[in-house]
Amino acid sequence: MQPYKCVCHISKTEALILDLLVWTYQVNEMAKDLISHIPDEINHLIMTLMTIGDAARTSVLSRKWRNLWQTSLISRFNVNLDTENVMGTDYSDKSFRNKSRMTNAEKRILQNERHKFVRQADRILQLHRSPTVNSFRIRFDMDIDFSPVIDRWLQTAISRRAKKLDINLSEFSDFRYFNPCVTKLYTFPDWLFPKDTSFVKYLSLSHCICRPPQDFNGFSHLIELLLETVCVTDEDIKHILSSSSNLEQLSLINCWKLENLVISGTNLLLKYLIVAECYSLGKIELDAINLTKFEYLGTPVGLVFLNVPKLVNVIIYTIQQDIVAGISYALGTLSTDLPQIESLLLHAETIERNMIPARMPTFGNLKLVVLMVSWVKGSLFGFFTILQTAPYLERFELHLPFERPDKKVKKARKPSVCSHLHLKEVVFSGLVGSPAEIDFATHLVSNAEVIKTVTICSAERTYDRLDQVFTDPIANQAAKRMKAEFVGKEIRKALPPGAELVIK
Repeated sequence: MQPYKCVCHISKTEALILDLLVWTYQVNEMAKDLISHIPDEINHLIMTLMTIGDAARTSVLSRKWRNLWQTSLISRFNVNLDTENVMGTDYSDKSFRNKSRMTNAEKRILQNERHKFVRQADRILQLHRSPTVNSFRIRFDMDIDFSPVIDRWLQTAISRRAKKLDINLSEFSDFRYFNPCVTKLYTFPDWLFPKDTSFVKYLSLSHCICRPPQDFNGFSHLIELLLETVCVTDEDIKHILSSSSNLEQLSLINCWKLENLVISGTNLLLKYLIVAECYSLGKIELDAINLTKFEYLGTPVGLVFLNVPKLVNVIIYTIQQDIVAGISYALGTLSTDLPQIESLLLHAETIERNMIPARMPTFGNLKLVVLMVSWVKGSLFGFFTILQTAPYLERFELHLPFERPDKKVKKARKPSVCSHLHLKEVVFSGLVGSPAEIDFATHLVSNAEVIKTVTICSAERTYDRLDQVFTDPIANQAAKRMKAEFVGKEIRKALPPGAELVIK
């Protein structure tokens, strides 16, 4: 006996109605959880527009969004607890950024914001379950009262084998040269770095105390160290260097306790040293056989070079009342202190006749000279003195300020003809088109027998010690461009055949 079959024949109209009912049911089901049906590309775009704190709150929206914020914003290998990322604001409109003028009410507001930051950062760390991280960053205004919290965060970073630590505990400070109250500063916990157990290769500390003990040996893997506005002494630096056998770059910025800095060590690998705005310093002594670059920015100090055979790149940017100190040193004993030097950047004023020594020094290896001139009060022809001390110079840069008291440079008698046999590149900026500038520039290029390129920058160029680059303010760019083109026309007349003039 054949089984019973029920065959229903429906018309096309009925089939369409049935399809419509099924589609309506599906739409209604989707409507209950529309957010889970947003395409992944849009989800990730939405996340990039949020702070970590706001993104973390989306984990309650649906099952699909539970971990979406972690995959979108938090790199599995990076923890970023900075002000804007965690709190959603940089507090630029808050009066407590100016700590020296805070009222008691503003101090209470700041303290409340600190506690909010801690709660939010703790939540982020709880949700970040990766066993290892590459970098760990904390940037918020916190003081000694939050030491247990900061210690705990750093302990988390160390336990997860962080290679890069960036700790800035004064994110709101608008006073770069203001030395903080030492009694309120957090002390960096050297006890978290037992011997040969830390994987940290890059460490940046700002607004704290760094005071490692004499037998400290926890930085054995450290390659780069930046201390900015840190309470650290000459003896502390000695202890750090003795425990950092792999350290290659050291930056000391606004470390106001330094007085007699000695960089020395038999096994020191240090290649790059920056000392900037440490205004209590009286002397810097360098005994580092692997050092290749040294940068100093600040008031004049005594420089002692003992054993630095590889040091070829030097920046001396003296500031405040004695800008010419760098030039005076360059025209004095620098060539005998560092006969191997190849690149020299100086902050300068115009060179007066009384600054030129009777017996000129000679730099036998100097190939690049950069002069950053902040004040023009005499003739530019004095700068030929520097060129005459470097017979093998290949590149010369002269950067003048556009803003000058009278917008003019004094004319002076041209120096005697002196050929620059190896000079191939010349760069100017800040030229306003005065006859004295044109005389200087044309005299220089006409005596450079192998000159290949003359570049005139229409924007003023200033040296940025942090990024090691020149930055170009763009104010009044059109007018500056016209002046550069005017000067360029005059320089082109003096260029030898085959040389190129570039205006940018």
